[in-house]
Amino acid sequence: MEYFNSFFQNIKDKLTNPFFGTLIIVLIWHHPQFWYSIFNFDDGVNLRQKISYLREIGTREFSIGELVNDILWTIFLVIVGYLIVLVTRTLSMWIEFRLMPMITKKIVSENLVMRTEYDDVVKERNEYSEKYEEQRKAVRIMSRDYDAISAEANNKNIQINEFQAQITNLNNSVSKEKNNANKWKSGFEAAEKKASQLSEQVHFLTLDHDKLKEENEDFNNFFFRVEGIFDEPITILREAISKAKEMKSKKRWKIFLEVGEDIVLERPIRNLDNIAKLGAYHVIMGDIRSANNYEFTVLGRVLWNYREQFGADEII
Repeated sequence: MEYFNSFFQNIKDKLTNPFFGTLIIVLIWHHPQFWYSIFNFDDGVNLRQKISYLREIGTREFSIGELVNDILWTIFLVIVGYLIVLVTRTLSMWIEFRLMPMITKKIVSENLVMRTEYDDVVKERNEYSEKYEEQRKAVRIMSRDYDAISAEANNKNIQINEFQAQITNLNNSVSKEKNNANKWKSGFEAAEKKASQLSEQVHFLTLDHDKLKEENEDFNNFFFRVEGIFDEPITILREAISKAKEMKSKKRWKIFLEVGEDIVLERPIRNLDNIAKLGAYHVIMGDIRSANNYEFTVLGRVLWNYREQFGADEII
């Protein structure tokens, strides 16, 4: 069933096609004898004679030259038909959109306008309407902004009044502080006098301190054999801790222990370069030309006697 539907639909499409429809008309027009002979035969003619006759007339009527001629006529007629359609539609549109409006405008009413003028007026009106709406929106926004600015201005006025009250309070506070400052100024002058007296006392104490310092240096030179190593004798333990830290940080502590072991065991110093490395710490004294004549200074003796408390390896 679908095959037959497709077949007849195909025939319908071909017949409705301008070219094939025109071609069928041209074939019927140019070959009427063939089409007439299909349906009309003399009595007594059998089927074989009919087929032979139709084959003979078909060969003559539908030769290649005749078919080419039919196709050319078909193309010509199709072009002429499209030109007629084009001319008629152009004429129809010109009458409808050009001639009729002009005639209508002159006959019907002077107030009648062209469609293009009407469209331009409508377009302009719409543009003005859109601009009007935009202006209305802008006015509403400005109105809201004005209300907000007014409210903010009122808040600022309230804040200004509060600040003025605070300024008044601050002025009162400043007046009180000025009074207090005058009292403090009097107390400061009295304190300056007392400070002057204390400065004189400090001057005398400084003189006493310098004198004691000279005596202390003489004491250090006599007992410790190193000039200026201590400011006060009581600081020897503090200086020992400082030297131990310094030797540990400079990796001289193990060298000090090795040299100290040689001195305690009363044997020659194994490496005289170690004596030079320890020279800046004032812990060993002796003749650098001999490996046997070395001993601890007072500071070195303290470090050696308390080496376990100072630690063997780590930096304290």
